[in-house]
Amino acid sequence: IVTSMNKDAQEIAFDQFRYDTYLPGNNKENVEGAFVMMDQETGGIVAAIGGRSYKFLDFNRVYAKRQPGSTIKPLIVYAPALETKEYTPYSVLPDELREWDGNKVRNHNDQYEGSVTLYDALKRSKNTTAVWLYNELGFDYASSFLKKMNIEIADNGYSVALGGLKHGLTPIQLVEGYRTFIHDGEMIEAHTIKEIYDRKGELIAKAKPKTEQVFSSQVA
Repeated sequence: IVTSMNKDAQEIAFDQFRYDTYLPGNNKENVEGAFVMMDQETGGIVAAIGGRSYKFLDFNRVYAKRQPGSTIKPLIVYAPALETKEYTPYSVLPDELREWDGNKVRNHNDQYEGSVTLYDALKRSKNTTAVWLYNELGFDYASSFLKKMNIEIADNGYSVALGGLKHGLTPIQLVEGYRTFIHDGEMIEAHTIKEIYDRKGELIAKAKPKTEQVFSSQVA
């Protein structure tokens, strides 16, 4: 069995990932995490860490669903908005403190400019603007792009735009999603097994990862 794993990359990731330095402000022993490195050309997983001290048969956090937070904004808000052709990177959008479903949506620094370009809203990770734009797009339209990435979510409220999901996303799903931005909008299925040979050395199976066009090349 031939895999896409890179031994050196895996060992370096394992060693570095155990350092508290990389989890600032969280130096307790029970702080955990996961790490995935994918070859963006082939979709092959180069390195994967299921936990800071992961051992065989431990809980593999590579497949654990967690809240994606603001990492979901480009996937479910900004790229879908650009696909409508009604918005450009320099469209002016509101940046105002207001309530959605009875809850105030605040920016991380509690600062509001009144209006901001889509480009700057993304760059500064504006919560207010992301929620407003998501509301304009609607859940059905925005989530249709996630479905193309094999991501199904059970939520449809404003918190979706901020990554507040009931079940969350896995690191694998995120790396597949972000791969679209450097491959003209195309997603590729992540995998670890490249080839399988029989005892005679003959090739009996080869990875054929599925691809899906999620965004246009211009939007990507």
